[in-house]
Amino acid sequence: MKNKSYAKKLTALIFVIGVIALLVIAGPATAFTLKLDANKDIVRAGEVIEFEISIKLDSGDTESEIGSIALVLEGPTKKTCLFNSNGTKISPCSGVVSIQKINSSNYGYGYGLGDELKYKIKINTENYPPGNYDTKLIVSTQLKD
Repeated sequence: MKNKSYAKKLTALIFVIGVIALLVIAGPATAFTLKLDANKDIVRAGEVIEFEISIKLDSGDTESEIGSIALVLEGPTKKTCLFNSNGTKISPCSGVVSIQKINSSNYGYGYGLGDELKYKIKINTENYPPGNYDTKLIVSTQLKD
């Protein structure tokens, strides 16, 4: 009976050590910090709305790891504008007047340096049906070699 108890404890201990080893080998997870601001809360059809996008990269991450950036507007119709980290459109962007890359800067306060990418996107709402729209920002990454 005692041998079975020890065997269970030994199996559990080996399992726990294995999980901890996997976490240590995998290293820390990194992520982008995304921020999306609009210059207007209420927009009338035909007005131009301006979005400011900010993407903060963790230390060790680079702009070249960004595969694409998508600004998604979901409402009476769904509109998606896909562009790369330089601000160049990858897909047709309905109503998008301009995508301007504002800057690429370093920041850090003793915890390592990172990059911050900023963009201004202007959208003419003339061809958008009236209604409420939810806005999403999606950043897709490329795999590291």
